[in-house]
Amino acid sequence: MSDPITNPHDHYFKEIFTHKENVVDFVQHYLPPEVVNLLDVTTLEISKDSFVDSTLKELFSDLLYQVSLRNGQSAYIYLLFDHKSYVDDWVGLQLLGYMVRIWELWLKQQESERKERRAELRQQGQSARLEKLSLPPIMPLVLYHGKEKWNASTHFKGLFELPEELKCYTPQYQYWLCDLSGYSDEEIQGAVMLQVGLLTLKYIYRNELKERLPKILKLVKEIEDRQTGLACLEALLHYLLNGAGHLDESELKQVVKESMEKGEVIMGTIAQKWREEGRLEGRQEGMKKAMLTNIQQALSIRFAIKRKVYEPKLKGLSLLKLKQLHKSVLTVSSLAEFETKLQQLVITKPVVASSPSLTPKIVATSTSM
Repeated sequence: MSDPITNPHDHYFKEIFTHKENVVDFVQHYLPPEVVNLLDVTTLEISKDSFVDSTLKELFSDLLYQVSLRNGQSAYIYLLFDHKSYVDDWVGLQLLGYMVRIWELWLKQQESERKERRAELRQQGQSARLEKLSLPPIMPLVLYHGKEKWNASTHFKGLFELPEELKCYTPQYQYWLCDLSGYSDEEIQGAVMLQVGLLTLKYIYRNELKERLPKILKLVKEIEDRQTGLACLEALLHYLLNGAGHLDESELKQVVKESMEKGEVIMGTIAQKWREEGRLEGRQEGMKKAMLTNIQQALSIRFAIKRKVYEPKLKGLSLLKLKQLHKSVLTVSSLAEFETKLQQLVITKPVVASSPSLTPKIVATSTSM
């Protein structure tokens, strides 16, 4: 595939939850009813790249959603997803860190907008007083599909052994846990693609995976749109090949051949696509290495520095950014000017969701394991 996959479970989770219908159905079927009752799920929209900064880019780049509240309340509710394939005793602390960072970014954006609003009001000769800000609530959720029973406390206070006198000085919150092992196959509901994804996550570590696959593949065949069905099948097969250590490629091919019409042809077509994507990725990587060498050589000649001084930062840039930087190397008048241009390409400026005075929203995002 074109994306290097270091964590197949997290990658597949994102494959599932970048589809609006899957998110809507997950909210309706798996969140607590009292929360679902607050939401007008018909307004849910995926909102990409609306809550990103350089430190959270990977965590929040793809899975952001917004949905209005039924009561029309002008406020944000953030829905924070964390995906786990193992029991993590410290997930409560991890989630709290994400939550604090979200609030910090949100507050920074609001203060910037309010500053501009005050200036506008002063220019109009009006009072510059604005209503007091309230932080948006965040509902943290953990989707778990590991082999062991989840025995970590869902309460943050479970991380402490505190005397009564100190409890009031300790943050208190809990996350909501969706443990797929607690659901029977019949209880896994929603859009077909969501069912395929959740069933696969449920059985990926289990010995029953092979015998459950025909049922999962039968669900894939129920997807009416052919292109969507093929994309779902490709994501599923790629996940199985990379995430199911106890299922080898020959066994997978045999199950697909027996379970799907023209299964052997489908497997061959997908395998050929992966080979072509692998060759394309290899060519792009070769071009990046060549451009990296050219930049380092030009810096060494122009400014008499060691060739690998900037290599760590340069390696993290895309091919397009390296091409832009290569032009700069040949035109800048000083090493300091080059460093400024490099820093501009390395840093991604924070961009946060729009003002809370607009439609009330609930935002969901996935974090890496």
